[in-house]
Amino acid sequence: MGAPFGELGPANCEWNSVDLGDNHSVTSRHSEDTAEHKTAQNGTSPKDEIFTGEATEIEISMTGSTLTQLAAALPGTTKTGDELMFSSQVGTSMRDNAQQLVIKPIINGTATVDATKWITFFLTYPKLDSEIVFDAETDREYKVLFKAFKVDATASGETYAVGDIWAIGYGETS
Repeated sequence: MGAPFGELGPANCEWNSVDLGDNHSVTSRHSEDTAEHKTAQNGTSPKDEIFTGEATEIEISMTGSTLTQLAAALPGTTKTGDELMFSSQVGTSMRDNAQQLVIKPIINGTATVDATKWITFFLTYPKLDSEIVFDAETDREYKVLFKAFKVDATASGETYAVGDIWAIGYGETS
């Protein structure tokens, strides 16, 4: 049996219930930090290793995006008519403005409506990390890095818990 969301293939993404459009790729990274615990009796070999932190990031390389989709995914932007204005994000709390990000695998040409195959990140906020290339061979893409945060409170009726970051199949119970 393979992964619940398939072995490979593209996906659609929604942030704050806005479809982010086409993308070249979606990459989710979760890393854990540890610190070695040493004692004199063990010499230079660690007696144990303790988890000290973790980080989860989701990188989406958006392409063929509309101004509305870019405005939804790029922090500090405002769409007015056919203009997309960028403002400074200095001093902005990512966590205070975090929203849900859902990755929906594309199956048979469309994003699956089967929530058991979705990956949901409960609290995320985007960080722009892009180069816009103008040449004869490179598709224009807008790389956006979503930083995920741990849940610190749960709404009534939700199945996730304080400390959760993400889940597979969450949408089926919400």
